[in-house]
Amino acid sequence: MADNTGYRHPKALISTFISDSVISPKRIVVVGGADDKVLEAANATALPVGVSTNTADTVDLDNVDVVRSGQAEVTFGGTVGAFD
Repeated sequence: MADNTGYRHPKALISTFISDSVISPKRIVVVGGADDKVLEAANATALPVGVSTNTADTVDLDNVDVVRSGQAEVTFGGTVGAFD
């Protein structure tokens, strides 16, 4: 069962939020300027909401689907060393 979300588990919890900035596919997202908005995580200080799905880049105020439970593919924005 393939779909365009990059997540194939039938019992996944996927929620829709409003993007507060540009969000790339498969990126960790955090709470944005309001409770219903998310933005791409820039550091490790904020608690993650989930992982954006495998869709095209979203722009400010677009809907973005976020995988909130289970496993999701993540693309890191920088270099990550072992045990980071």
